[in-house]
Parts: sequence; structure tokens; C-alpha cells
Amino acid sequence: MCGHVARRKNQLCLLQAFAAIAPQFSDWTLEFVGDGPLRTRLERAATELGLQERVVFHGASRQVRPHYLAASLLVVSSNYESFGLVAVEALMCNLPVVSFRHCLGVATVVRDGVDGLLVDVPQGQEMSECLAKALGRVLAEPELLARLQEGAAGFNKAPYSGQAVYQIWDGLVSETH
Repeated sequence: MCGHVARRKNQLCLLQAFAAIAPQFSDWTLEFVGDGPLRTRLERAATELGLQERVVFHGASRQVRPHYLAASLLVVSSNYESFGLVAVEALMCNLPVVSFRHCLGVATVVRDGVDGLLVDVPQGQEMSECLAKALGRVLAEPELLARLQEGAAGFNKAPYSGQAVYQIWDGLVSETH
């Protein structure tokens, strides 16, 4: 998880989901890259869930690319993102993304079943349970993880390149003059 540690990012849900599957996947860790007002609360929750040896809090970093390149997948547990910047960053590093389908900013970027998984939350079910089920599936099926990683490598990076973004901004600025 890369990003701001705040309530709207729903990282406690991610911790709870990881706690549910951690016993079955003892060789996996959960790493947070970022900082924010809820970091201390998340660290305490990790300890309360018995995950203090399995969860790493890196804090804020200006260099997130090495974290993406060292990871196997990115989980975005947010309820809402206007634009899934972390998802684009991860996919640009060939890293698949798991997120909620209702998080539209991410869902518009991730191709479900191709370069990531979009998790549905049926009425009456807990988000953390649904996320745990999806993560458990990815971790239990190495061929699925490999297929998603391969799909992420095929992510169309062109619209997000520096040159493409510059051209859009240049066009916007030109229109205002």
C-alpha cells in the first residue's frame, strides 16, 4: 500500500483482511509506504491483531518506485479515489492491483482479471471479508498472480507518460490564453 495514511484510505480494512489470511500465507508481508494521521492507530492495530512481525510501516518516501518494484501486488483499500494515481504508478511498474470495484478512480484504470482484481462487496458483507477472500485467492493461486503480473506488464502506459501528460497540460494552458 502506497499513499497517505488516513481514514478515507480504509487501511484498517486492509489490515483486518490480511489478519484473516496471514496464518495461511506465512511467507507474505504487508507493507505500507506513506504517512498520515492514522499511522499510530494502524501500528497499534497491527500489534493487536498479532501482525507486528508481518506488517512493515516504511513511512513517507519520495522514492516509491523501488517499493513497487520489490512488491508482488498493490492493494488499494480506499472507499473512494477520484483518480487512482497509486494504481497507475503500480501498473507502470508492472505490478497488479487489487481494489474495490466501487472505488471508481481505481476501477477505471484496473482491467479486472487482466492486470488486477476488482472486489465486489455484496450488501450485508464486510469489506474486509471480501478483500480477504480476494487476496487469499491471489496468494493461493500462483498461476493467477503470475497472469495478473503478466497483464500488468501489458498495461498501456502511453496515456500516462510524462510527454502525454505534458501535452494535455500544454493544451489546457493554451486554451486559457
